[in-house]
Amino acid sequence: MDLTEQYQEQPSPGLNAIPLQYYSDTGQDPLSAFAQSNQHCNNLFNQLTSARHEHPACVDELADLNRRQQEAVNGMRQAQTAIQLQQSVTQLQNYLRALESKIATIRAQLLNQIETSGRLMSHAMQVLVNQKLVDWLVRQKACSCGTKSENQRLYDELGHLDIMFEEFGREILFLVNLIASFYQTLNATDDFEAIQSLQALRTDIVDHSKLFVWQSVIVAVQPPAVLVKCRGSDSHRSTRFPCHTEIRLLGGDALGVRGRCSLTRVELIGEDMARRIQADPAQIAVKDTSLHLTYNESRFEVDAKTSGGQLGACRAPFDRIRLVENTAQKRPASVMSSASGGEERKGTRRQLLKEKDASIQG
Repeated sequence: MDLTEQYQEQPSPGLNAIPLQYYSDTGQDPLSAFAQSNQHCNNLFNQLTSARHEHPACVDELADLNRRQQEAVNGMRQAQTAIQLQQSVTQLQNYLRALESKIATIRAQLLNQIETSGRLMSHAMQVLVNQKLVDWLVRQKACSCGTKSENQRLYDELGHLDIMFEEFGREILFLVNLIASFYQTLNATDDFEAIQSLQALRTDIVDHSKLFVWQSVIVAVQPPAVLVKCRGSDSHRSTRFPCHTEIRLLGGDALGVRGRCSLTRVELIGEDMARRIQADPAQIAVKDTSLHLTYNESRFEVDAKTSGGQLGACRAPFDRIRLVENTAQKRPASVMSSASGGEERKGTRRQLLKEKDASIQG
């Protein structure tokens, strides 16, 4: 094939970005839509890479044709040869301009598709956490006093959630790596706006990833709620004992979180601090930013080295949660003045009544 035939056709057109409305109209599952958008990003990036590899070869070929044309003119070669070279140069110039236009178009389409993937990622995270996981937690609270079989069936559902969370983590990692590869192809001078947009997208995706990991740590097994009646009182109160408690991280393997489970700590804070955090979520409960649960004033640490159970799961049952520090102050015995001027401890109502009856009988 001579040069005239090789470059008489225009470069093949690139793929178009799929608009966000397409995923809404097709009614796809949010996680599947996120994965499909990432795959389309990958196809666009492969086309961009192929076109960029073709561009230098075309530039070198054009330079060689210009050199040969100049030699033909200077050497007074046959006019037909010079005309053929001129036609080849013109066709190659047109092809090169079309190729450069294709590269710019694919680059813009890829940037738009990455933005779409970012929005689909946010939507998928809301569905996974705000709907599926919250629905599981609500049902867990409802059956915390249920039968052992009911609690076991509910606990087994975490395996399916763990698979979905792990798949979502892999898609996040895929998108972050794709952005890093795309970033390396951009020119700091010519593509300044694209670089700024890409950096903003990457920052937003990383922030969402951190939030996703934070929300993936749950109390997988709640302690049973029991009713306690205080002696000498007609009132009852509901309480929970910390036994049979399990803290678990859903997913996280693709994002590299499970590999650092031994560094994960769970700070158990008091009710006052919990109320302050609820009123102002931006504040932290301790100097070291970590994960927090509410239970008295104790601090526990997840010991992943000895945690067993389901293969691949990052979880720590209560018997493997090591008590690191207990800052709870022992409440000093409060006293009250009796009618005789002595001091009696609170909570000795029966003893006071007995002494009163004895004094009346005496």
